[in-house]
Amino acid sequence: MALCHREEDDRRTCRMVWGCSNQHVWWKWADRPTAELEVCPYPDLMDG
Repeated sequence: MALCHREEDDRRTCRMVWGCSNQHVWWKWADRPTAELEVCPYPDLMDG
C-alpha cells in the first residue's frame, strides 16, 4: 500500500498496489474497492 494525496477531496488515502513478474505496476484507491486498476506512474518507487 502507498499513502497518497487525493486532489479531488484533498484527503490522504491509501492506494493498493499490484505488480506482476513483467514489472508492470497498477494501483487503485483502497477506499474504492469497485474502482478499476490504473497504471501506476511511479513503478520504480513501488519496488519492495
